[in-house]
Amino acid sequence: MDPTPRKSEDLLQCPFVDEKDTYFNREIKMRIFTAATRKIRLVVAMATVGAGLTLPLATAASAATSTISVGSYPYGVAVNPSTNTVYVTNTADYTVSVINGSTNAVTSTISVGSYPYGVAVNPSTNTVYVTNSADNTVSVINGSTNAVTSTISVGSDPDGVAVNPLTNTVYVVNFDDNSVSVINGSTNEVTDTVSVGTAPYGVAVNPSTNTVYATNYGDNTVSVINGSTNAVTSTISVGSNPYGVAVNPLTNTVYVTTFFDNSVSVINGSTNAVTSTISVGSYPCGVAVNPLTNTVYVTTFLDNSVSVINGSTNAVTSTISTGVAPFVVAVNPSTNTVYVTNASDSTVSVITQPSIKSTPTTPSISNLPASGTFGGSFTPTVSTTGDGTTSVTSSTTSVCTVDPASGLVSYVGAGTCTLDAHVAAGTNY
Repeated sequence: MDPTPRKSEDLLQCPFVDEKDTYFNREIKMRIFTAATRKIRLVVAMATVGAGLTLPLATAASAATSTISVGSYPYGVAVNPSTNTVYVTNTADYTVSVINGSTNAVTSTISVGSYPYGVAVNPSTNTVYVTNSADNTVSVINGSTNAVTSTISVGSDPDGVAVNPLTNTVYVVNFDDNSVSVINGSTNEVTDTVSVGTAPYGVAVNPSTNTVYATNYGDNTVSVINGSTNAVTSTISVGSNPYGVAVNPLTNTVYVTTFFDNSVSVINGSTNAVTSTISVGSYPCGVAVNPLTNTVYVTTFLDNSVSVINGSTNAVTSTISTGVAPFVVAVNPSTNTVYVTNASDSTVSVITQPSIKSTPTTPSISNLPASGTFGGSFTPTVSTTGDGTTSVTSSTTSVCTVDPASGLVSYVGAGTCTLDAHVAAGTNY
């Protein structure tokens, strides 16, 4: 095997999967940066699947709730929470699958450039951005029409892409150029190119602080970029071969998967310090955060699973099984639904998480009589937005009592009857 990859032979990253291999006769290949030669080399990391060494199955606490068939070798995934639409890049098909998040049905397939990898959405403009690694371009898709409206030339081997919806700015990491292309979302023009570390792979934005984070796979660092000046303000050392990156803007916390360390580096966005290292499954690739629940999701490639992390405690709370070779993960915070691309079986795993509960309005009591007589009774009405069981209790039991089963209030003495309304936790509250 030629150790130096040609773009026409490359398909997927983290690790690569050879297009010519079949499901039962496939080599899983890692992309390794060699500092001495400054070349990206492919090395065989695993023998033929199905004959010899087999991809292990995860010991999972739960499984994905649904599986969607998409194109060949799906890689990137992104969600527009405003329209509840999911976008998946199919690397071998040169297409993007459009999924209705309500029905899990593929509603459209869009042709893009060669070897599409990363995908990101600006929900404010309903615009989708797809990096075409072999073409060194970005396809711009109108989310309303699913039409490619523009093709933007960027650096060599564009991979990850992220959008700041507040500034309508798009960021693309160029793996071979060690750079980040900055694109004006209004004009689709590259306005700047920022030099970062070696072999940048993933990129994420904190729109609240206008800060960009790029993982540098080749030198085990994360570049921190000021979104206002496009200057690299800090370089953070993390674990071995950082790949995916995600940000929780509500806590200003950054999460980075370190591929060969089987861990996630947790970074304080205010200090740029690594505050914790979380052990996860084998070969973590993608990472996504639901800021509303402060929950982190990490795909572990060799385990065929997703590690679920509590963002408050940095503890892995569960492991969810997926399809074969999960790569990238995305979350719709509005529906609390997680989407995972499974490269080897050309599917997307849909993981439905518990509904996000809101705080109900304070329960109030109506249908109260103006006055009562000893031995009389009435049934009050409790009003609240909560969907749990409502109840009434008496704080003046010498004057009035409440039957807990029926809610009937009975006058048992003289004085003022004082009642308290309650609502228990429900499905959504």
